Amino acid sequence: MNQHFPATAEIPVGTPERPEDVVRLTGLKRRFGATPALDGVSLAVQKGEILGIIGRSGAGKSTLIRCLNGLERPDSGQVFIEGREISRLGERELQPLRRRIGMIFQNFNLLSAKTVEDNVALPLKIEGHPRAERLARAAELLELVGL
Repeated sequence: MNQHFPATAEIPVGTPERPEDVVRLTGLKRRFGATPALDGVSLAVQKGEILGIIGRSGAGKSTLIRCLNGLERPDSGQVFIEGREISRLGERELQPLRRRIGMIFQNFNLLSAKTVEDNVALPLKIEGHPRAERLARAAELLELVGL
């Protein structure tokens, strides 16, 4: 079966998992008290696709990402990353997956005591990359955006 459901489309119930799905959410639900944050979210993202999640404040964007990277458990539904159901993974197995899921907050700040270059290179420093590699990659990224 070679069907492609855009990331914005609901995946029909019973659709078999596809090997090309890098991320797959099925029937994700999460409530906070009486307030639903996620109400049956299902989507698939294939290799090479980029997915952006946008919406109004309180729409469940952060909750969705937190469920996606295992920082929060959904009340029901499943999260698969590269075919692995993440509720079965331990903290050690989740760490490499989390490094590959980006999240930009509404109000984010640069570290004022650092240069722009140092701020851009910080994630690579946290991952333990050598200084020369960090600075080269930061320069490449800054050039890409015209800085």
